[in-house]
Amino acid sequence: MTQLEQLLRENVSAFDYMLGTKVDYVRDGEASLSLLVEQRHCNPIGTVHGGVLMALADTAGACACFRGQDPTPTVEGKLNFLRPCRVGDTVTMVATELKHGRTLLTSDIKGYNQHGDLIAAGLYTYVTGRNQATGGAKVAGPGKNG
Repeated sequence: MTQLEQLLRENVSAFDYMLGTKVDYVRDGEASLSLLVEQRHCNPIGTVHGGVLMALADTAGACACFRGQDPTPTVEGKLNFLRPCRVGDTVTMVATELKHGRTLLTSDIKGYNQHGDLIAAGLYTYVTGRNQATGGAKVAGPGKNG
């Protein structure tokens, strides 16, 4: 079990715990998280709410980019919903790190149902918690020019 898997399993955030997120695996540059869809995950028309899929994709992408350093806050994320999922389906988000720069990290995200059908695809970008170019100084906060 990797450091990140252990962290997620022992200290899962209240939000990920509420969703029911399961860590399938986390490797250097890749992660897979899954979720068994329940009624609480669905919108009024009976399909998984887009926010649930985006949250799962976001966490998977951050896990793929994580290397034991400072946290990786999200800068932006885009997820295309390609196929609906319903109660009883299993959604798996697989994230692959595309670039691990000094300050920005980028992950490609693909979501699948239990049949292997592509249900979502996207791209997420994160910022490292420290700026390597400034010798480890914190990245400028809100309202500061850095």
